Amino acid sequence: MAVMNRSISSVEVLKSAASVLANLTRYRVTGPKIYAREHIPPLLKYMWRFSTSEVQLFLILSTYLWLFSKYDGVREDLTEYLHTPENHKMMESIKRNVDRVKRMASNATKHKPITPAKFNPSASFSHNPILLPALEPDYGIARVDHHRYFVDTRQAIHCLFRTYKL
Repeated sequence: MAVMNRSISSVEVLKSAASVLANLTRYRVTGPKIYAREHIPPLLKYMWRFSTSEVQLFLILSTYLWLFSKYDGVREDLTEYLHTPENHKMMESIKRNVDRVKRMASNATKHKPITPAKFNPSASFSHNPILLPALEPDYGIARVDHHRYFVDTRQAIHCLFRTYKL
């Protein structure tokens, strides 16, 4: 993953690689073993770089980072690591990017005329429940009630902030 760039083919490889990592993290046997502190800075850089352009990749990487919270030792180490000034600054930057994109999207739809058929009062962020990804492996079975990854970028980054007390 470290040698990939922003090309379409590289992004597709990154999505596949991140998906494999997230799936390995779900298993109790492999999850804690694949955690390495030195892999977190490149992960944060990818999240920052793709937070506005490749939403699916961002959601997979956020899920991967969030899944480590189910392992006590890893969660404590990751919480400590994300609280260091440079990593906390990076997380804040990612959060600002995500919030800015959501505000821009909200402003773009705010000025369009709303017809009664298109009006959906539950469409705002504040009314939608947070949809957390499945903690356990799904063994290839897609389930409606448990998504594989986060489904909303804002919910993903805010969940990471709550989980790791940032």
